Amino acid sequence: MMAQSCGIEFLGNPNKICYTGQKIYGKAIVILEEPKRIKKLKLQILGLATVSFNIGKNHYSDTVFYQDSRADLLTPPSNDEEVTMEAGRHVFEFECDIPAHCPTSFEGHSGSIRYMVKIIFKRPKIHNQTYTIGFTVINSLNLNSYDINLKPPVHEEFIKHMWCGPCKTRPMIIDGRLQKTGYVPGESIPVHLSVKNETSVEIKEIIISLHLIAVSQSRKSVKSNIKDVQKFILGQRKIASNTKVSGEFTETMDIPPAPPTTKTGLCELITISYEIEIQVIIAGPHHNPLLKMPVVIGLIPLGARPLSSPNSCNLGDFDFPPPIYEESTFMEYVNLNTPNELEYSIEETKFIPMYPKCVGRY
Repeated sequence: MMAQSCGIEFLGNPNKICYTGQKIYGKAIVILEEPKRIKKLKLQILGLATVSFNIGKNHYSDTVFYQDSRADLLTPPSNDEEVTMEAGRHVFEFECDIPAHCPTSFEGHSGSIRYMVKIIFKRPKIHNQTYTIGFTVINSLNLNSYDINLKPPVHEEFIKHMWCGPCKTRPMIIDGRLQKTGYVPGESIPVHLSVKNETSVEIKEIIISLHLIAVSQSRKSVKSNIKDVQKFILGQRKIASNTKVSGEFTETMDIPPAPPTTKTGLCELITISYEIEIQVIIAGPHHNPLLKMPVVIGLIPLGARPLSSPNSCNLGDFDFPPPIYEESTFMEYVNLNTPNELEYSIEETKFIPMYPKCVGRY
């Protein structure tokens, strides 16, 4: 007989979003229609990064655990005995600290950083039953105390000549500018673009994109510098041309809720970074000019006024409105049950991380 239903609540935190260094207070709830014989009822709070990818004929995989807290919710008098859970509603309170070194939740095709709470029914002589929910962990990033100064403007230039030798043309010059390097979700990035086309080659289109770049690697593949790179398009603007265009353009890229840039050394297996990419699509058998400008995404905006320590990563320590939280728009829902758990899970649970989105002006 299976449990009728299970549930896990985070007290005062319905979205189940936690910051590193915080404590979770919660309830594990089990509702039974009839009495149930078990060896033990356990609670597990798990945090781990996993990668799995193929490069050529070689497969690479790895796992790093950041949290594995376990507690017995119901036990028999001795290990050789069983215990009966009576019909009705059973509530078990729990609490757990989220370590400061945990990286931010992330779901990608070749790797994930995932946090879960499991209720485990240890059953005599048959497979265990599990109920699993996911929750989001955020390792905050203060742009004001980043490793480098993020306030100065960004400038990148690309110069391209068509053909070579006596047929070499005058240049096509692509000049990109950003007002600064550091931003937070909820902000907009004005991308200033100058195009000077002195060639005879037509510019068909200009594509400006905001990319999240997720790099996955196993500890084994690090030695040989083997990585799997996945790009997510967080926003894109297109400028139609169909002419030998020259001129000035400004396009604005809105930053959706997203994980912060990975701090150096935070996660061995997965790193998150961001860039603005400008691609100029040109006619003929030529390589398209490509311009890339790295940006840093954090949670505490540049210039935020501290109420206590200016280097704090706690959003409550700064004088700006509290963020709102939204599900990721560029990741996919995942099933949290492992293949071994699927057949005996109490119910299938899907999960997608939620991230803060700052409101107001910066």
